[in-house]
Amino acid sequence: MLMIERALGPHKKMNLYQPAPIDPTMSIKDTTNNLIVLKEAAAARTCDARADKIIRRGDCGGQVYPATAAEIEVSLWAYKLEVKKVIDTARELNISVFAYSPLGKGFIGGKFSSASELPAGDYRTRFARFKDNTLAHNMSLVSALPELAAKKRVTPAQLAIAWVAALGPHVIPLPGSSTAPQTLENSEAVEIELSAEMAGEGCPRDRMTGGADEGYLWG
Repeated sequence: MLMIERALGPHKKMNLYQPAPIDPTMSIKDTTNNLIVLKEAAAARTCDARADKIIRRGDCGGQVYPATAAEIEVSLWAYKLEVKKVIDTARELNISVFAYSPLGKGFIGGKFSSASELPAGDYRTRFARFKDNTLAHNMSLVSALPELAAKKRVTPAQLAIAWVAALGPHVIPLPGSSTAPQTLENSEAVEIELSAEMAGEGCPRDRMTGGADEGYLWG
């Protein structure tokens, strides 16, 4: 906590404080109580657990302290039934959804097209979804994205981000970025308006494979 205080200085405060991911050996109640202590010590504005876990488990975290955000992976790849339930439930509870990896860790947006393009030792090489035939299948699910993006005169990355944002006003895409131009490109996605037809065209009919082993792998 002292490191956080030094980094923020005397005038800044945290807008979001959360465990990522939730410790599977600790109950939501205990996790939330610990966050409350840290929040009071740091004078953070919000103190948020992974609300998707709270929502899914029906646990008591929301009773201990009101959660204001749920962080889950949402993308054209990651849009399974449970993700939809979290988004719908968060809307009902007036909770924001922070949608991380809307670009499929660089693959949906076109930064990479094969696992061989990843740097040596890159953490993504551990993921089943990025291995050989599995990746080929998953890339085929978003093969129409460049054509759809060209129709809108935007980049595939911008269209993928806009698709996630169109899932609801409470859904906030969190694309990663390593350069200033990339950050600006991603930011321009907020100006894109999608028709219901185009939003439907972009959503893959099949499901991504190779995602089950990623529960505790973050990046």
